[in-house]
Amino acid sequence: MDNINTKLEKLERNPKDLDPNLKAFDAADELVLEYLSDKPDSRVLVIEDRFGAISLLTENVSAIVTDSFISRHGIELNAKRLEKVIQPVKSCLEEVVSFEDIELVIFKVPKNMSYFEDIINFLAVNLRPGTEVICPAMIKHLPKTVFEILENNFGKTWTSLAKKKARLVFGKLEKSNITRLEKYPLTLNFDGFVKPFVNHSNVFSRAKLDIGTRFFLEHIPAGFKNILDLGCGNGLVGIKAKLVNPESNVSFSDESAMAVRSTNVNYRNYFADEAEVFWTNCFDEEFHSEKFDLILCNPPFHQQTIVGDFIALEMFNDAYRSLESGGLLRVIGNRHLNYHIKLKQIFGNSKTIASNSKFVIVDCYKS
Repeated sequence: MDNINTKLEKLERNPKDLDPNLKAFDAADELVLEYLSDKPDSRVLVIEDRFGAISLLTENVSAIVTDSFISRHGIELNAKRLEKVIQPVKSCLEEVVSFEDIELVIFKVPKNMSYFEDIINFLAVNLRPGTEVICPAMIKHLPKTVFEILENNFGKTWTSLAKKKARLVFGKLEKSNITRLEKYPLTLNFDGFVKPFVNHSNVFSRAKLDIGTRFFLEHIPAGFKNILDLGCGNGLVGIKAKLVNPESNVSFSDESAMAVRSTNVNYRNYFADEAEVFWTNCFDEEFHSEKFDLILCNPPFHQQTIVGDFIALEMFNDAYRSLESGGLLRVIGNRHLNYHIKLKQIFGNSKTIASNSKFVIVDCYKS
């Protein structure tokens, strides 16, 4: 493990400007790598590796899959740091060509249990009987639902001993005739919209309309031509913007591939034209140079289990760069997050245009 530990320390988180005390790996990654050191010949499928600790330090990786663009980009950057050649990181399991040669699946437990259930069910339908799945997790982030989902789809589960507050959860595919769950993706109806929306399992607020978005929808401005729904989720805000601004060109971006898939379906269900939908990190200039006169943003305040405003700040800076001169950024956030202070530092101006007991909507213009 000494050589592996040396390589782990070379890995970096993505984006780089997070808390320098946070590492690109955790004890759950170390525990699964220790376990895999005794299985060097198993052909491995890796799912939801955060920044490459598992994907890059495991032998015989057949495929790497993540819904997160941030993770994909982090894995690719760390592969360059370790001078390791890897296959293109896939955005969904449907892109995996064959499951016949997979002998072992490592699926790092995500925060979203609907997503976990969706993926575990897909694996149970497509893997060969006897295939083993390992789910590494920090104990404080390991819900009992993980065991229930594995037992329902695979069969008996068991765990490793705990080490450094981490544990591995194991399952082996013993069940047969497992069928695909019909509840994913969800189809939802929202007040004020004439057609239903499709939400894939890892979309933010996948089972209902969150109260922040509901308030934001009441304050979509008119009179704009080029609009970006930044962090679009299922595309609801951008679709509302298109309905309010029917002559506009609306683009969407999200770091979740399932959000991108959901948005594509939903937009086509409402409009005959094509929207640009970007699977990307915020709207990073490394990948994009498009300009807009209106950007709408309901930013997240966590990356998996790490809570903070670092993603929101990156979104605000990307929005400033991506706005035309005189363009408007409209942001909604929880009152306690005090986004107006950070926005004023970036834009030189900020104005609260609506608020309620929980949320504030702030406008900023690019001078």
